[in-house]
Amino acid sequence: LLYVGLFLYFFFRSYREIESNRFAEGIFSRETFILIGMMALLFTAVVVFLATSSPIYTGLFGQPSNVSIDFYNKISIPVAIFMLFSMALAPLLAWKVSELRDVKTIAISAGAALVVTIVSFVLGMNKPISLFLTFLSSGVIFLNGIVIVRLLRKVPTRAGAYLTHVGIAFMIIGIITSSVYDDHEKVTLPLGEFRTTKFGYQLQFEKFVKMPDGKDRVMVLVKNGKEVYEADPQFYYSDFTKSYMVSPHVKMGFIKDIYISPISYMPAKREDQNAVSLLKNEEKKFSDLTIKFNRFIVGGHADGGHMKVKADLTVSYQKDGKTQEVNLQPALWMENGEMRGDEVAVPGTDYKVQLAALDANTGMIRLNIISPDPNQSTARDMLAVEVSEKPLISLLWLGTILLLVGMLISLIDRVKLKDA
Repeated sequence: LLYVGLFLYFFFRSYREIESNRFAEGIFSRETFILIGMMALLFTAVVVFLATSSPIYTGLFGQPSNVSIDFYNKISIPVAIFMLFSMALAPLLAWKVSELRDVKTIAISAGAALVVTIVSFVLGMNKPISLFLTFLSSGVIFLNGIVIVRLLRKVPTRAGAYLTHVGIAFMIIGIITSSVYDDHEKVTLPLGEFRTTKFGYQLQFEKFVKMPDGKDRVMVLVKNGKEVYEADPQFYYSDFTKSYMVSPHVKMGFIKDIYISPISYMPAKREDQNAVSLLKNEEKKFSDLTIKFNRFIVGGHADGGHMKVKADLTVSYQKDGKTQEVNLQPALWMENGEMRGDEVAVPGTDYKVQLAALDANTGMIRLNIISPDPNQSTARDMLAVEVSEKPLISLLWLGTILLLVGMLISLIDRVKLKDA
């Protein structure tokens, strides 16, 4: 909407001037190739708008559906080719007439781009379309780079548009290398134990950190040769999407970025955990415990502010030939889309009681009875993560910076021309 508004403003403000000028007399002119680049961008905007909005209008006629990532890839490739051709040739074309200037610069740039493409192939880039886009992008970088060097000696402020072209070309190479040639591996990490990935990294799951805002973190120690650092990816339940979201830890580097993304966290399995179901006023025996469910208690809040439901229990057991009786109130609450219950110790014993579930309609509860077990310490929490390497994604960020700098230089140049 911002750019549509800017376009309409400048178009109507300069409409008379546009109407009074003659169109370009030559088809193979700079105006033609600038128009090709603009139409490629316009086509992309329309297609992406319609594709990303598909759940809205398909939902009007049935089940909402969306388009696949592959659709965007297939659309983007021909658009990128048109844009790169226009950015490679436009700087060396004359205004209004069909005239290609400085063929020598084109030949030098094409030769340098061919060398870069061959090196990319040797380093593992093997998809024909990737090699072709790398050749075109490299050609744009070299050709526009030569033009920038010439302008810096004469009129530096005129180099903005060509710097923007270089930025876009770097962005396309960065997109190709980081998305098409990324590599990943899923790893399961037992708590406190190092596991080695196929990339050579050693990972150790250190601990699970519960956060007050619900965005829980897992601490993972990473050893990469002599480099040692701590990754803290996070995952949380989103009330907006009604699903679990993950946020990877990213270790940035010029050659590649390393992503560590959580998949699932599995607390240690309690082999000593037993379930007991009770109706209101019902009494059951478990081992040397006798448990009676008295009533529900609604009220109070957990640490995160969530409403608690408690089960009022009477637990009795024999000790030193005497019957001991205690009152327990284990609680249950909803947090981040799942039910959580605390573990309440039975005084004078090694048992713990946890309220696992309840049914308010039938008045039934389910308790987990956690009994003492000498082998309990062998159970460990497990964390599953995905480790990814994205090569040369730094080129994408470099291209973005050059794009923005080029736009700023062009804007300054336009303002100076207007004041003059």
